[in-house]
Amino acid sequence: MNFVVLVLFASSIGTSGMTSAQEIVNVPRTCMPGFELVNTTCRPCVPGMFSAYSGMPCIGCVNGFFSNVSNSTTCVHFGPNERSILPRDNEKTCHCDVGFGGVTLSIYDDRDYCVACDIGFFSTGALPLDTPVPQRDMCYECPHGMTTNSTHSTLPSDCVTVAVTITPAPGVVILGSTTVVP
Repeated sequence: MNFVVLVLFASSIGTSGMTSAQEIVNVPRTCMPGFELVNTTCRPCVPGMFSAYSGMPCIGCVNGFFSNVSNSTTCVHFGPNERSILPRDNEKTCHCDVGFGGVTLSIYDDRDYCVACDIGFFSTGALPLDTPVPQRDMCYECPHGMTTNSTHSTLPSDCVTVAVTITPAPGVVILGSTTVVP
């Protein structure tokens, strides 16, 4: 760490006349990674921010990354198909991209991972942040009798009516027709 020596003079007048005292103070010029210089003090980067190099100010983690400790020198990547919201100071600020829903892959890991919504499901990713987590990052099933044409569906309007085609068995003749909704 580089320092500048600052010499301060303090003067006072006593009964015997003028006296002077010197005080030497070490003031840092730069701080170690994970800290930033504020006035004359090295302060740790708060969770959600980092400083990778000596002398670098603390900056916020970018979308898709988080930092959950003070004096962080890096931000941690959430994973594919995930985004993060400010202040990005813990893994709970992670949310699935639209068309993806969170699933827990292991009973030993309480973190959800984002996977594509299957055919017949959609995820808008637009629920308010005060919505309980199990509902916020999940794939919703299309209404009865409807499905989606692909995975990663993002809107309820992606759900379309299921077309049912009935092919008669050999030798069976259909007389007339009717519409059946599954």
